Amino acid sequence: MTKILEKLDKEERQKFSELAVIADERTYKRYIEDIKEGNQVANMEFIKKLLEKYKFSFEPDELLREIRFENPVLFIGGRQDNIVGYRDLGKLSEDYPRCSYSVIDTAGHNLQTEQPEIFECLVKDWIKRVEINLKN
Repeated sequence: MTKILEKLDKEERQKFSELAVIADERTYKRYIEDIKEGNQVANMEFIKKLLEKYKFSFEPDELLREIRFENPVLFIGGRQDNIVGYRDLGKLSEDYPRCSYSVIDTAGHNLQTEQPEIFECLVKDWIKRVEINLKN
């Protein structure tokens, strides 16, 4: 057990550990700032209803396939993500001709907190491609 996990009470340790692939001081600080604080102000009633019926009235992927989205797209998956499968993102990326698709090792569902340098580099590149696309 890492030092940071030893300092946490059982409930907090469990919540953090459920998603953490990298459990250290830095990722815990980002977890608090980026995720936990957001969860505290979230509309939990809405989220509960959403999770009960986690379905759209239409199939968004089919709709996007039909309109053929031709703008820059970025999919980033964590190899150890236990919520969203990175393989599903790979399949989905095939429907987007301008898609960049990256799978990051030693990263889970919160890869922006675990691999911030890689995440920021990929997002900056995507923003640059969007800006170029807007000029054309």
